[in-house]
Amino acid sequence: MTRTSRFVTVFFFVLVLLALWALWPAGQALANGSHEDSIEAYYDAVGEYVVRVEAIPVVGDLHLVIYLTEKDDTPVQGAEVQATGVGPEGLVIGPASNLPQTEYDLSLYSVTLVGALEEGVWDISLRIEPEGLDVGFPIELREPSSYNELLIAVLAAFVIFLGWMVFSWRRQARRRRAAS
Repeated sequence: MTRTSRFVTVFFFVLVLLALWALWPAGQALANGSHEDSIEAYYDAVGEYVVRVEAIPVVGDLHLVIYLTEKDDTPVQGAEVQATGVGPEGLVIGPASNLPQTEYDLSLYSVTLVGALEEGVWDISLRIEPEGLDVGFPIELREPSSYNELLIAVLAAFVIFLGWMVFSWRRQARRRRAAS
């Protein structure tokens, strides 16, 4: 086996593994806390508290992760968080209340607004009791991306590799013809 054919074999093997990895179903994901595509939608001190909200700004069910702490970073436990969203053309979703707190992060509250089905700017309102906090912020929702960037990268690498192989084979064929 020549060095080039070993390279070709290894390269194809790596491409196949990358493609399989990109298409492999995800395992169990932790639903609470930050996610890869999440953005910080709101962060501010409100009274004696600090409120930070993260969200994944895509059309569909809008999952909000609210971190509520005192100014000294002590988690606020046992609060009730209620969210409402007003979207384009006055569409209202909610109110929705937080899920029960978990031991994952005692400052974390999770609220899902079901039905944010329009792209555009949504005004989100949070009511946090018994602290009596009212928080409002805009978030711009967009359509979710419909392609897998890793799969596109693997396909691009394959096309580049295929072009290189065709060029190499033609060059070797010219050399053989010139030698005979």
